[in-house]
Amino acid sequence: PDDTDIRKRYLAMLAVLDDEVGRIVGALDAAGLTESTLVWFISDNGANRRYGSNGIFRGDKGTAYEGGVRVPSFVVWPGRIAPGVSAQPAANIDVLPTVLALAGLPLGHAVDGVDLSGHLLGGDAVARGVAVPNAVLGDAYRLGRWKLVRRYDGDGAPRPAQLYDLAGDPSESVDLAAVYPDTVAWLVGRLPYGRPPGPDTLGVSAGGGPGGDPPPAPPSAASLRVLPNPSAGVIAAAVEVALPEAGPVRVEAFDALGRRLAVVHDGPLEAGVHRMVLPPPLRGWVVVRASGPFGALTATATRLR
Repeated sequence: PDDTDIRKRYLAMLAVLDDEVGRIVGALDAAGLTESTLVWFISDNGANRRYGSNGIFRGDKGTAYEGGVRVPSFVVWPGRIAPGVSAQPAANIDVLPTVLALAGLPLGHAVDGVDLSGHLLGGDAVARGVAVPNAVLGDAYRLGRWKLVRRYDGDGAPRPAQLYDLAGDPSESVDLAAVYPDTVAWLVGRLPYGRPPGPDTLGVSAGGGPGGDPPPAPPSAASLRVLPNPSAGVIAAAVEVALPEAGPVRVEAFDALGRRLAVVHDGPLEAGVHRMVLPPPLRGWVVVRASGPFGALTATATRLR
């Protein structure tokens, strides 16, 4: 069959699934069990691009990139869980401890998942890492804004790890492993399995290490430099701005003719070292300029392709 037929069969399967879930929900309503029943709908992986779509996300079913592992999840419990949207990182292994907690039942033994019941009932998000260990598809570890991906060769040897800033680059288009090597090393140490949340899951320090690391001392003078990503053949992947004192800072990228390509940052920054991802569409010669209380700084580099 051609891809058109596969697409039609896929849509037909979705329609049947929707109908059958509707029958289950309808039966709960008819039996008067809706308000005493938790319904949790979750997918196991992203779509296959032959017949589905993962939007802006890289990769698809069978990969450790966001297109393969980021899926929607719906949790419904009328009268207990308020309608809304959450960006709480979670995994299928969280279902067991969460459902048991909501039912008021003891867990009984240690599990890999995390209890998210407090967040579902209106509490704060749970600080935790999410691991996707798979020696065939590739390992991934998500912690806050950071996502580590490690793929393998045919003989099982690991390839160089990749690091992405999902807050600024949800499409995983700019590998920052060379920019934040300490963060890469720490995240690799979390594989192959996730561990219980703790002080080290609360973010990443200004110096690029996991949360809990002491922040670096403010620099003695302002400076600006362009950072590379050698593994992708990109000379200009990010910008590093060092500030001896806090203040408003504007960082812009221009081409060789002085035409503005992007405003990388425009707003207040604390004293310290700040790293910012350059937008992936930039091509050719890149001139980066930073202005603020320190005056004006310029750095130049070439972005390949």
